[in-house]
Amino acid sequence: MYYFILAFFFLSLCLITFFSVLFVRNMKKVYQITKNFSQGNFDFHRKIGSTSVLYGLYVNIIHMGEQLKELIESHKQMCRFVAHEIRTPLSTIQMATDSIKRKNAENVVLIKQMNSVQEDIADMNRIISTFLFYSKVHSSELKLKQSETDIILWLRKLLEPYSSSIFEITFQTKLNSLKANIDENILKHAVTNLITNSMKFAVRHISLTLSLDDNRILIHIDDDGPGLSDYSGDDFFSEYTIAENDEIGDKHIGLGLAIVKKVVTLHEGQVLATPSPILKGARFTISLPR
Repeated sequence: MYYFILAFFFLSLCLITFFSVLFVRNMKKVYQITKNFSQGNFDFHRKIGSTSVLYGLYVNIIHMGEQLKELIESHKQMCRFVAHEIRTPLSTIQMATDSIKRKNAENVVLIKQMNSVQEDIADMNRIISTFLFYSKVHSSELKLKQSETDIILWLRKLLEPYSSSIFEITFQTKLNSLKANIDENILKHAVTNLITNSMKFAVRHISLTLSLDDNRILIHIDDDGPGLSDYSGDDFFSEYTIAENDEIGDKHIGLGLAIVKKVVTLHEGQVLATPSPILKGARFTISLPR
């Protein structure tokens, strides 16, 4: 009788251990599936047997992944369709205004009005490009192509188009050379979005500073605008946050700043919004690993 009880408990222990190991193994599979889904990899699968207690959960997760994949693909197609449909009439308007300007070159008032229309067209095209890039970023379609880059030379080249700006935009660094692995084209979106944002609120001065702190690359963009008094640092990087310039009564939707945060995060970095210690307006800082 004693041996029978001992054998029973031993067998029970073996069965408990077996089913526990099987349960933990299936839980790891569920974790791997959900982790990949959260990263946008909806084609990732791990099989779980139909007799498992987790099978129902597994089926629901797989079904959810398929639905999300279809939804994201539909969203991307809609974004591209809307962008194309808007850009076509914008191109027509652009050509029409060019023609009007050529035929009325001596009409100063009309030329001024056409220039204003073309500026609005350019703004619309920038908004469309931002919207498409934002859609691409959040669909996990965007993949980094990093290469070793001299950050100083890259930033100087990036600032060249702003040389004719009405703002005084300066670049300062105490470093002679600084290299890091970045995707130049994608990270450019982050820096240019921050500069563009500063131009919306600055009075006259915008400063870009590059430094190195504890093996972290710091890119500061400062302006002499009204600052950040109405928002906490993280609020600025939320989708569709509205910031307002009280002096000119202008409002700006922070989609560009949401892109900044996503792009910097892809580079395993951080972006912060703080009061500017040098120009007394706002400071946006991109922190990247070296």
